[in-house]
Amino acid sequence: MKISLVQINTRAADFKGNLQLIKNSAEKAASAGSDFALFPLGAISGMPCEDNNFSAGREYSESLKEIAGMKLKTVLVFPRGGHDMDGAMVVRGGRLELVSGRLDEDIIYRKAPCCGKHNENLVHDAAVALTAYAVPYVCGSAEVTSSIAREAAKRKQFIFASNMLGANDSFLYEGRSCVFSPDGKMIAEAASFREDLLTLDTESYEARKIERPEYAADMTQALVMGIGDYFRKLGFKKAVIGLSGGIDSAVVSSLAVRALGAENVTGVLMPSEYTSSQSNDDAHKLAGNLGIKTLTVEIKPLYDAFVKQLGLPAETDKVSVTRQNLQARARACVLMALSNENGWLVLNTGNKSEEAAGYCTLYGDSIGALAPISDVLKTEVYMVAKEINRAGDFIPESILTRAPTAELRPGQKDQDELPPYDVLDRVVKHYTENSCRGVIYDIGEISGLTKKQTEDIIRKIKMNEYKRRQVPMCFKVSPKAFFELDIPVMKKI
Repeated sequence: MKISLVQINTRAADFKGNLQLIKNSAEKAASAGSDFALFPLGAISGMPCEDNNFSAGREYSESLKEIAGMKLKTVLVFPRGGHDMDGAMVVRGGRLELVSGRLDEDIIYRKAPCCGKHNENLVHDAAVALTAYAVPYVCGSAEVTSSIAREAAKRKQFIFASNMLGANDSFLYEGRSCVFSPDGKMIAEAASFREDLLTLDTESYEARKIERPEYAADMTQALVMGIGDYFRKLGFKKAVIGLSGGIDSAVVSSLAVRALGAENVTGVLMPSEYTSSQSNDDAHKLAGNLGIKTLTVEIKPLYDAFVKQLGLPAETDKVSVTRQNLQARARACVLMALSNENGWLVLNTGNKSEEAAGYCTLYGDSIGALAPISDVLKTEVYMVAKEINRAGDFIPESILTRAPTAELRPGQKDQDELPPYDVLDRVVKHYTENSCRGVIYDIGEISGLTKKQTEDIIRKIKMNEYKRRQVPMCFKVSPKAFFELDIPVMKKI
């Protein structure tokens, strides 16, 4: 029996576009001589379709009619339920049928009784089972495939598992649809983060070599796909990014170039009196390496106008927080004005570590349409940067080795106000991923901090939830993103 797993990147409520993807893939599966072609969840309507289903019933029905009208020898299977599908729409010989029960080839060949409930007896003698899942991507996780492997071994069946592909809001779906043999071994896997058609004959197959990218490479591919899908599915093409000469803007710019093309990315340098010549040089060097165009807008005139209009006290040797934040907000005004004027989307460059500690300015460096690395820890940002540079010297070495700084006052360094990032990140990771609210001793043991130091970091995480609720949408790449953890309740911090 030859079965194809169809891996397509659909768009919510884009029935016309999704239908074309379905037709193209169905014809390829038929050309390959497949008996079945299994499509991913939401193939027709896209995911998450939400209330579009209520307003587009006619389009959905028309899509089904066109699919049924293809009259291919290959049986087309569209899952209806969630993980371990409880039914499907099956297109066979120009006819559309609804199938209940867990899907295996016996059920599809001889339509199961429509009892509306799961019937275990229908699967015991089948050699092949079909399943679909849509679990959001988490870098380095293999929980879903491990579960399917155990199920295959338990049932003594081949399992053809279809996974969703593409970015849908904050969630990324990696593809990697896969096939498991009856002994629970993965014998074939589709491509990651791109469309593919995986076909395998259960009677005459050779197990294929399964190669998984390293952690940083995996995360990089995920973020590139996410940025590309976000722009494509919203109908935008061009991005604008504030280039500070730091690691975060360097990584976001590099990811954007991979996703959108250098011709669609503009970097904006916005120096102040506190911006060092090295920062400007590094920003220009990065832009040159990436092949993106740049603009330079001095923010001092804007900043001085704000200070004068607000009647702020005369400047002293110590630059006040108000004055520091005004610089960030002046830069935000520049970026948003360029966005409005040119139809560009602003990419935010904030990372998870800084947002955890509240080391960002509301309506300043927290603005933008999308925050691609806002679920990426600072230490992971450096990992992604090194992965990017494996393809060439895009990010200058001086950016990789220089101490991070916001340059909002003379001689400022991030570590003046934050613990070392490797320490901060261990606390943030353990706290968020294990929901360790208040369990400070265990975190202290992991991070090497004292009880008081750990308490201070956790207090910052809690008290800065109000900032995180106002940052742009991010892509979930960790086991627990902040938008999954922060809850809208009044709580003691």
